[in-house]
Amino acid sequence: MLEKARQKLILWNVGVVIALLAAVVLGLYFSISNSIQNEVDNELTQSAATILQTTRFVPTANGQTTTPTLAPAPAITPGKQNESEEGESTGGLSEGGKLETSEDPRITISNVFYFILDTRGNVLANLRQINSQGLPALSSLNRVVNGESFFQNLKIENGISVRLYSVPLRAKNGQVVGVLQVGEDMTIHQEQLASVLLNSALIGAIGAGFALVAAFFLTYRALIPVRLSMQRQRDFVADASHELRTPLTLIQANTEVVLRNKNKTIGEKAALLEDIHQETQYLTRLLADLLTLARADSNKLDYKLEPVDLKRLAKDTARQINPLVEAKGLDLKIDLPDDKREIWLLADPVRLKQLLLILFDNAVKYTNTGQVRLTISQEQGQSVVITLQDTGIGIALDKLKVIFDRFYRVDKARSRSGGESGFGLGLSIARWIVDVHKGTIQVNSQPGQGSTFTVTLPTNLPREFNPQ
Repeated sequence: MLEKARQKLILWNVGVVIALLAAVVLGLYFSISNSIQNEVDNELTQSAATILQTTRFVPTANGQTTTPTLAPAPAITPGKQNESEEGESTGGLSEGGKLETSEDPRITISNVFYFILDTRGNVLANLRQINSQGLPALSSLNRVVNGESFFQNLKIENGISVRLYSVPLRAKNGQVVGVLQVGEDMTIHQEQLASVLLNSALIGAIGAGFALVAAFFLTYRALIPVRLSMQRQRDFVADASHELRTPLTLIQANTEVVLRNKNKTIGEKAALLEDIHQETQYLTRLLADLLTLARADSNKLDYKLEPVDLKRLAKDTARQINPLVEAKGLDLKIDLPDDKREIWLLADPVRLKQLLLILFDNAVKYTNTGQVRLTISQEQGQSVVITLQDTGIGIALDKLKVIFDRFYRVDKARSRSGGESGFGLGLSIARWIVDVHKGTIQVNSQPGQGSTFTVTLPTNLPREFNPQ
């Protein structure tokens, strides 16, 4: 199952990276393409304006059309009426006249070529004498003659792409007397775009390869805690099944014995009934802890915060745990501040007492001789410190980081006489209680020298709180 999940994660990660790289490459490509096209359009527009400044329509005396002569002339711009230097009226070629133009050095040294056509499509001027199929673009002649200026992309012979700008030439009276087509070969620009696209695709492929390798590595690392957690849960289920099976088997066996001997008195069956009672208590404690952790995981475990006198709660808990301490021949020491001042904090009294009972129970179970000492102090009124120290068997250094992990047992061979802590649930619940109170819990221990658990909890009391 985890391997399938890992494969899906790898595919998703690589897919997302490829999609992002593709978006970046396409965005870069279209951005550069638009930039080049805008630059070419600006160059064509400026070139057209330069050509218009050196082109004019001159009427002829006999009304016949002649070819243009190259000579400086005032501008004839699209959509504008202009007067000649002599103040002569001008008209269309059908009325007789000629277009005069002169080459500008700025056009000669640029990559721009142009055609000047009359309204019938006859070429009147052709810079650099370009002769190519598809040029000039006569298919768009009617649009220009009707007064429209526009850009267009053309494919000419040998698959060469050309960007063409067509603009009408007007006489003084506004009549269109010719057509100017300014163009530029886009081959170099397309090669630049192809190079950018190729390099981007190459970089994207390398990035996708790195993403694949990283996905293999990162998903493996990310699933390590999941594997460990699942393994611990499997171990827990196996242990819990065994532990649940044992008391249930004893309860069933003792119940069958009682039922087979219905004529015996309760006193004669007292031992069997006591065993049933003890096994039932064990199951109740185990199921209660499991239910607590399950509700904590789903955030459905309610806890009510209220002012709690920690000194009084500690004394009550110590009195409750004292019979277990005396049964093992241990000494119980309670160290509280000497003054009569109470120690208050905002906490759930039920969960706080449960925390102390878990720490006491854990200390008593692992201590065979010596003492168990509970110390409570307050640090500058902002937090309280609960320290529980024992003289028990201690904990190995490599186990200190995992004793709070759920389902963890230091000694898997322990019998269930150790109670619920044999499942590693007690300290897991203790850590959860500390966490919900925004506190910390730490442990210091050495094998054979006992253990010390230190819990620090904030008081979180409102300023207006008055214990009186």
